[in-house]
Amino acid sequence: MFDMDTGEARDEFRQLARHVTTIRDRLSELGLQIQDHTGKPYDSGQSLEVLAFQPTDGISGETVIETARPTLYLREQCILRGQVIVGTPLGNQEARK
Repeated sequence: MFDMDTGEARDEFRQLARHVTTIRDRLSELGLQIQDHTGKPYDSGQSLEVLAFQPTDGISGETVIETARPTLYLREQCILRGQVIVGTPLGNQEARK
């Protein structure tokens, strides 16, 4: 739906993106926060459900490479734990076995 380089909505999804943005803004006004973990460092102490650890080129530490389900907070209280896929640096495959 979004251009990976610019972050802007692609032409064919521009109207849909406006609706999604409006819905997100209204939910935020009600106190719902949606936390996407993609691209953030992973720490085993985080309250996340890891679906898989995947050897990944180009990273130096464990990093969330995909958020399958974001973490949801309602008025700063966690109501749904996120599910993520964690990338591990190539060469660390044996450490996870």
